[in-house]
Amino acid sequence: MNDNKKVEKIKSSTSFQHKFWQKESTTRNFDHPVIDFFARQRTEFVKKYIPINEVNNILDVGSGRGYSGIHLPKRSLITATDFSFTQLKKNPMKNKIVSTSQELPFKNKSFTLVNEWELLHHLPDPKKTVEEMSRIAKKYLVLFEPNRQNPGQFCFSIIKKEERNVLQHHKKMMYKLVEDIDFKILTCETVGWVFPNRMPKIVLPLAKKLPFKLPIIGLSNVLICKRNE
Repeated sequence: MNDNKKVEKIKSSTSFQHKFWQKESTTRNFDHPVIDFFARQRTEFVKKYIPINEVNNILDVGSGRGYSGIHLPKRSLITATDFSFTQLKKNPMKNKIVSTSQELPFKNKSFTLVNEWELLHHLPDPKKTVEEMSRIAKKYLVLFEPNRQNPGQFCFSIIKKEERNVLQHHKKMMYKLVEDIDFKILTCETVGWVFPNRMPKIVLPLAKKLPFKLPIIGLSNVLICKRNE
């Protein structure tokens, strides 16, 4: 594929994703019981590696409806960014900025923690966004991305065009995303099985009994890293 065709492919992908996420989303609001459980599980896992109470401020990139911030302390210290105003208007965070993830309007090392949940697989150049996030992160970086080894994720990526790039995301790719930044990896795990916008509420009691870590076939891969001192 020549350079011109690559550029056109990237433009087409970006345009499609923009149009899709600017629509009124059918995703659940942050206060739905399934979303609450899904977010709580993830936040508790992150707390094992990052002393959240000591974090001065947090940047949530591709924040959407704000799932990743609802169980973090001191919401006033969280800044949510997303290119979609439609998504951000349902976000419970006080500080919200419409912005693309490739050019974030913040100074170097201006946030103690920079975080994203399931953003990168929607982007034509996810590594560029990780580099931009690392520029802004003073200390910690957290990435959650879909795991193509999960049967449900695999099926959705085949059926839904906006999720097609999930086919490129696996645990080894998580390592590749951070190979060129000055951060050390604290952990990289395959976790979860709750589809936040699809799992029926009636299944919650069972979900609460299952372990969060789910090697190989878990819903997502999470990578937590810390800037080298």
